[in-house]
Amino acid sequence: MRGVDCLTDYYDVGQKRANLEQVQNAGVEVAADDLRFCDVDRLLDGVEAVFHLAGQPGVRGSWGEQFADYVKREVAKWGAEQVLWSPQRGDEDVQILAQ
Repeated sequence: MRGVDCLTDYYDVGQKRANLEQVQNAGVEVAADDLRFCDVDRLLDGVEAVFHLAGQPGVRGSWGEQFADYVKREVAKWGAEQVLWSPQRGDEDVQILAQ
């Protein structure tokens, strides 16, 4: 199993790293990548299924002074397009579940 997180600063990055360490200790390979800019084919190498759950938690940041940051991060969901189209670039038969 492989997990991917771009480690935004929406909440404490140290807490995110601690959470990811627990996931790694459970046997999950973790990559700190932004789906908008990384080599998605590399991330999907050998993968049979994808559960795409990217997005910023909560909605408080979608209003007021943090709106621009929220929009920028929600645009990160467009990285999902790379995940969705990547299997078509090769011979992989990848099942994808996206939120």
